Amino acid sequence: QVLNATTDQEFDFEVTLTDAHGNPLIDDYSYTRYDAEGNAIESGIINNSTIVKLRHDEKIIVDFLPQGTKFVITLPNNKD
Repeated sequence: QVLNATTDQEFDFEVTLTDAHGNPLIDDYSYTRYDAEGNAIESGIINNSTIVKLRHDEKIIVDFLPQGTKFVITLPNNKD
């Protein structure tokens, strides 16, 4: 969430997926990116470590993840 600022800047987020035991997921999964109004604006493929771009109030939904999937989201060296 972007606080106390108005920006249309995209930010990189690294999404890392593992199974319930901490092992990297080996398959690819589809995701859809949604804007702040809930409109689908992009589709893509995510695997055990993928960079996704999001603006303020946007989100992604990943389809068909196995039960017990864990995830970590980090900000990899964003420049601004």
